[in-house]
Amino acid sequence: MTGCPVPEGALFYTETKRRLVVPFDVELRRLTEEVVGDLQAVFDSRVTPPPTTRRERCRACSLIELCRPGTVARPVRAWRGRMLQKLLAEEPVP
Repeated sequence: MTGCPVPEGALFYTETKRRLVVPFDVELRRLTEEVVGDLQAVFDSRVTPPPTTRRERCRACSLIELCRPGTVARPVRAWRGRMLQKLLAEEPVP
C-alpha cells in the first residue's frame, strides 16, 4: 500500500503476554492467498465446515462459544437413545 517492504510481523498473545515474530516469506504469502481463496469458497457456499477434530486447538480459540465443538462431537444416536429412554420411563399423564 505504501510501497515499503514489510519483511515480518508479530502475533501478540494476550493471555500469555508473548509476542511471536513471523517472517513474511514467499511460502507464507502463498499459503495466505490459498487460505483466502478457501475462505471465499466457504462464504460463497454459505455452509460452514465442521469443527476441527484436533481438540488442542480449541483451548486458545476465541470462537469456541460460537463453534461449540463438544456439542457437534457428541453422537446424535446416543442422545436420541437417552431421550427416548427418558420419555418411556416417565409415567403417562392422565
